[in-house]
Amino acid sequence: MGLNALDVAVIVVYLAWLKNEKLLERGTSIVQCIAKVNRTVTLSALEVADMQVPVALVMLCGKVTKAEAVRRLKRAHGSIRRAIKRDRCAY
Repeated sequence: MGLNALDVAVIVVYLAWLKNEKLLERGTSIVQCIAKVNRTVTLSALEVADMQVPVALVMLCGKVTKAEAVRRLKRAHGSIRRAIKRDRCAY
């Protein structure tokens, strides 16, 4: 018995969802560990940062807005460490 196009599409979507869940969990763990915040704060920051871990980290560690975090990262050429200037995180 072969797979039809719908079966293949469902499998592809499911695998993509699993990959996204793993990436979200990994990003959440990284932000929680470095910024020393709980999961709720982490998920909120990631949502505001459009799921961009570096932006969320700079926002939380530097206590700045998303726009400021993006500016800092751009000035620091993507270096999170330089963007947060060791404000308050375990980095």
